[in-house]
Amino acid sequence: MIESTPALVASLDGYTPSDGEVRVLVLIGATTILYLAYHLGIRRSFVARLLPGPPDEDALRTRVSFFRKGLGTVLLGVVPAIGIAAAWPGGLSRCGLTLDEAPRSLALAALFIALSAIPILSQAKKPSYRLHYPEVRMPFTTRIATWNALAWIAFLIAYELFFRGILVLGLAAELGPLPALAISLMAYVFVHLDRYVGETLGTLVSGTVFSLVALDTGSLLMPIVAHLGVALLSDHLAARPLPERSHG
Repeated sequence: MIESTPALVASLDGYTPSDGEVRVLVLIGATTILYLAYHLGIRRSFVARLLPGPPDEDALRTRVSFFRKGLGTVLLGVVPAIGIAAAWPGGLSRCGLTLDEAPRSLALAALFIALSAIPILSQAKKPSYRLHYPEVRMPFTTRIATWNALAWIAFLIAYELFFRGILVLGLAAELGPLPALAISLMAYVFVHLDRYVGETLGTLVSGTVFSLVALDTGSLLMPIVAHLGVALLSDHLAARPLPERSHG
């Protein structure tokens, strides 16, 4: 039975949080602040003022895309990694930056990419899909495609460290696997609410699968490789010109 408010307040009198509770508070508080900074930093109006240039929509969207991945790499990956390495018991390996279970992780990643290719192929020709993908709107020359891939690699290592490394593996050590999975999945879905509807709904599947594999293997290798494969496949298919229809 849930205690009444006065009883709850009384129970806090003289209360001292445990070390585990403090670590949970620090993890959730720090990730909230970092993601808020990232979210505010990638607003189009902010990037347009920060990186002035020709008012071309495609050029602006391309700049926002690269800036978003760069800022995310720093705020969601580099900054937390420094804090974890310096102060968290077990360091970065505790949060999944390890190659343990590499063969199984890579096999699962390949299976996930193959299964994901089916809905991506069915959606990639739709105008509504191409409004959102690829984020880089400049022509996909070899140079642009290479920079896009490198940006995705850096960003997704940081992104998976943030969502699966900290919010799943980090919290699981303190709260248990199921509460950690639930908290991470809720946050992961919420941050995709403004995305393409298919991607938003897909986070329920990908977030659950990536979290379960990370918990099972103790590694982020599968989520990183699978997420990267899906992102690059989506960009490649959406960037291709549509075949002209014959009028015979």
